Amino acid sequence: MMDLIAAMAPELTYHIIGIRPGEKLHELMVAADDSHLTLEFSDHYVIKPTINFNVEIDFSRNGLIETGNPVHSGFEYSSGKNPHFFTMLELRDLISSCTS
Repeated sequence: MMDLIAAMAPELTYHIIGIRPGEKLHELMVAADDSHLTLEFSDHYVIKPTINFNVEIDFSRNGLIETGNPVHSGFEYSSGKNPHFFTMLELRDLISSCTS
């Protein structure tokens, strides 16, 4: 958050209050328990449903005709395991591209 504040409004004054009860530090998007249902595409994941729709649906192909591959057993996608965090310059470029 500190980098985001500095990138968006470096002149802004702020006060750090700390974590609040129940506040999460990281978000879990794909749980390890769902790894057997998860397909990885180039820019997203698909978690196949566990229910049967009584119709054959191929979740391994998306609308762009890209093919998803099964993830390894125990795979987990979580913000706490992020391998790359934006630099200040990357944040500023991203903000600039969204506002122009």
